[in-house]
Amino acid sequence: MLPITTIRKIMRECFGDADLSEIISIKPNSQLKWLNSVGKRLNQNSRVESGTWTDEDDGPHLSLYIKGVGRGRNPNEDFQLYFATSEGVSGLWIVDANRRRHGTTPNPKMPVVDVAQIDSLVEQIIARQNKEHLRDQRKQKVASLQQTGLTSRLKELGQTHNFSFAISESVREVRLSIRIRGRKRGFHFSFPKGKLKQVLDQVPDLIHTLENLQRLGVNFRSENKRWKAKQGDWIEPAASKSKP
Repeated sequence: MLPITTIRKIMRECFGDADLSEIISIKPNSQLKWLNSVGKRLNQNSRVESGTWTDEDDGPHLSLYIKGVGRGRNPNEDFQLYFATSEGVSGLWIVDANRRRHGTTPNPKMPVVDVAQIDSLVEQIIARQNKEHLRDQRKQKVASLQQTGLTSRLKELGQTHNFSFAISESVREVRLSIRIRGRKRGFHFSFPKGKLKQVLDQVPDLIHTLENLQRLGVNFRSENKRWKAKQGDWIEPAASKSKP
């Protein structure tokens, strides 16, 4: 799902300079047929799904569903086109129909004066979706490399300070559980993937603080029930070799 500021910017670029006197206007008994023809043409794009339906009060509508790339953050975009009278002007209007983005606040309608404007909207949305996906892929790659470094560093510290850990990740964050000196109760943390480097720098101080807190009998009552199903095995420090 693209940010609301991005959607509004694209819609202004595509529809903002329209002359309301030129808004597309179709006779009521031909509106559904006209929208069907527009939807059929839009569906030739593999990233677009559209369909029409008729509302008893508002007349025919065309849903415009633009499929995003990837799975995270609901990457798809949803618009609606319909004929209505708004601001004293009758004709075709388009609105961003993503409820998750707007909640109960409706997004302002934009007038459509040319079908080419709809094509431009689709092109710009897809281009931005692709750009966002590539950016996320780059972040994911960097985060994965940094997480490898985090795991390696934690293994070193686990051996030095005698603690075990388990690690997992979601789309946006790393989830880390730590047990100090073989205790059954763990400390559970989560942090954004983009902060991995900073977290690596803080790990030694973190372990030292946790050791001190545990010596003082401090217990944290947080749990990681939601993480357990996807979290990896606990990585225990290797047994220290006894001196002869």
